[in-house]
Amino acid sequence: METAAVRLLRQVLAALIQQAPDRISDPQWRRLLQVLFPVVVQARRGSLTEAAAAMVREAELHDGAPIGDIPSLYYDMHALDVALTRVLREPLAQGHDRPLVEVASQAAVERHVQQAARDATRVVVETSEGPGSPVGWARRLTGAENCGFCVMLASRGAVYKSASSAGRQDLNRFHDGCDCEIVPVYDVNDWPGLDGFIEANRRYRRALDLVDGRGDNVLKALRRDLYADPFEIPAKAA
Repeated sequence: METAAVRLLRQVLAALIQQAPDRISDPQWRRLLQVLFPVVVQARRGSLTEAAAAMVREAELHDGAPIGDIPSLYYDMHALDVALTRVLREPLAQGHDRPLVEVASQAAVERHVQQAARDATRVVVETSEGPGSPVGWARRLTGAENCGFCVMLASRGAVYKSASSAGRQDLNRFHDGCDCEIVPVYDVNDWPGLDGFIEANRRYRRALDLVDGRGDNVLKALRRDLYADPFEIPAKAA
């Protein structure tokens, strides 16, 4: 869900990119980061609050373990500096198309915003103990557009043993533009994103049939299938 903080973040970043020269000096770059950083922090707080409310609702619905205090996750300007140097400062200096640079920059910054919720979910639920702990974790699709890689991961359902394996390990890592969520699963027959998993699994199996079960080509087939017939998240999966 797009929040007011995320909308503000997009507006501020777009304005900064429009005003930025092709070759941004060090003082100009520091000023850009100083203006943008508090807006990113505000958006991350909103993402964290929304994730906390969702965790409490889901745990209460399935008699899960009580959710403790939501951690205030550390985030510093260096992380923003590294991300935007890669997708904004260097591409502008290389003469890349400015609208494409803006799209890439928005995706990179919004990943930092969404990561606050993902990390909070992982820390809180993975450290809960005793009865009512999740029986598994799943990758939940939330976007209007979903890439083949994310659909493939979501198609596996609640097979992940931890939030880390669902989204933090190298092979399953979130990417720029990714709006997947990792969700704790307390009941394999009733969890947020179940309908989306069913559709993702159907699409993955269809792609697998297209390549006669050859796993090395299935992701390519899935991407072609999604391009021809975009994935739509069932209403109940939201």
